[in-house]
Amino acid sequence: MIDALIITLRETLEASLIISFLLIFSKVQGISFRWLIYALITGLIIAFVFAQQMPEISELGDGIGQEVLQSGILFCIAMTLLIIQFFIAIRENNNLSVNNQPISNQQGDNAFSYYYGLAISTAISLEGAEIMIYIHSQLQISENTAPSITGGFLGLGIGISMAVIFYYLLTQIIPKYGVLLSRIFIILISAAMLSQSLTFLMQAGLIESDLPFWNTDWIVSETSFIGQILYSLIGYESTPTFSQVVLYISTIVLAFITPFIHAKYHSRLSPDA
Repeated sequence: MIDALIITLRETLEASLIISFLLIFSKVQGISFRWLIYALITGLIIAFVFAQQMPEISELGDGIGQEVLQSGILFCIAMTLLIIQFFIAIRENNNLSVNNQPISNQQGDNAFSYYYGLAISTAISLEGAEIMIYIHSQLQISENTAPSITGGFLGLGIGISMAVIFYYLLTQIIPKYGVLLSRIFIILISAAMLSQSLTFLMQAGLIESDLPFWNTDWIVSETSFIGQILYSLIGYESTPTFSQVVLYISTIVLAFITPFIHAKYHSRLSPDA
């Protein structure tokens, strides 16, 4: 049951947190949450298809099909999230609000809704497929049926509950910093996904792997409850390689400085500058 809880929590929490942060962006912009319904339905359908076809997918490319697919999906999610937070930062810098009320921009809002839906449906398709595959494999063993179902529901419930807590915290308790903190977590999650994407390419043998850069498993085990929460929030890994560390840090630095570079560049082009 513990294994089912931890695995389900890890997959659920990451997707749930992304949903929570994007809902915060959507709320601040005054965009309807309708995009979430379409994204959930689309993501679950794709997840079911992936779960059904994963054995065939795994055989592609001399047995590296699953790793390449997972790497590609993680890369797409990460880049979509980075694009979203970049434009959110630009909106914040331009103060596109009056008396803290969002200014309606139909064309821009439609674009944001599309990217929100793309990020969520893609994330759910990946995380959902992994949950379905794991639960299905456990149900094949009769003595694991009840514990797997119980652990799966507990992990699902905890993951969704934590995302709800984050949403409430950032919109009701500290709304002033809600967008900023959501941007920070989105950047950290994106950096983690790019790092995971690189890991899958290493596992597939398409990129040369290297030795772990450090080992903090003795401090916080990656498979522990706390470790899984940190994994979902900041992409914690106890034994990352040097390449993963460089990619993770580079992504964070570039994501934070790019909006400032954009603002400085446009200020120079402004007639009033």
